[in-house]
Amino acid sequence: MASKVNRWASALLALAALAQPGAAQVPDPYATQLAQGLARQERLWAQEGYQRVDGPHAGGLPAGGAQRFSFLFHSGGEYRVVAVCDVDCRNIDLRLYDQMGNPIIADGAVGRAATITSQPRWTGPFVVEVRITHCRAAPCYFALNVYER
Repeated sequence: MASKVNRWASALLALAALAQPGAAQVPDPYATQLAQGLARQERLWAQEGYQRVDGPHAGGLPAGGAQRFSFLFHSGGEYRVVAVCDVDCRNIDLRLYDQMGNPIIADGAVGRAATITSQPRWTGPFVVEVRITHCRAAPCYFALNVYER
């Protein structure tokens, strides 16, 4: 029973964060879909010792569209960036760049969730690019969280 309550609490917190006035506005039912997707991902990564350190961040993009977010990663940490997209989205990809714009890692899987992991050798700003490659009805909405362990 407690895990069911924790699951709903996580989903409600993510939904509330997606609906904040300062955040990108994601209309329902998409906000609910994204919050549930992030909550599922969060449960998975929490079992591996990850804790959320940033997010959720959200937005909407057409097919082929991209949006970038900047995060400060610390040397010695292990970071996992997780993104989910709505039911109209067929594929979301993540790419990580260093402060000079050099590519570090990219998610190559096809699906409505994407994950990249990085263990930076230095402390500094890193850029995460979210890309929607296939979208049935634009815009496709996405949300992402950053975790560390």
